[in-house]
Amino acid sequence: MTDGTRSSRRSRGHATLAFVLALEADIASGRVKPGMRLLPQRDMAQRLELSVGTISKAYAEAEQRGLISGEVGRGTFVQRRRPEPRGLGSPEATINLALNVPPYTGEDEVISSVLAEIVADGEISNLLGYLPHQGLPAIARRW
Repeated sequence: MTDGTRSSRRSRGHATLAFVLALEADIASGRVKPGMRLLPQRDMAQRLELSVGTISKAYAEAEQRGLISGEVGRGTFVQRRRPEPRGLGSPEATINLALNVPPYTGEDEVISSVLAEIVADGEISNLLGYLPHQGLPAIARRW
């Protein structure tokens, strides 16, 4: 790899992010070309006088951003930049499944009104504990 990553030493902030931002800038400027093989993590850490852990995190972050791709025993290579996704419905769009968070559906008013009814009926205590084995009396009468 070229010495284009030297700019990561001058960057302020966390070393991992500084490395990734410097790599991104080097790719954008053309100093680091797609298909170029990066140094192994230990060699990169030694050259930049950083810890191997910092470089490992930086490589992982760069891979997550789509800047590089690595294979054990083969090496780490700079990726060709893909066009930005054009929206959630497009085939190129990616969905981050790292967090289990339901999407916003705009039903805040409905949910708050149902919760207000439950509290007003005084049934909240029934919902906060274990239910009887035979079920709630109000529900059992309906059957």
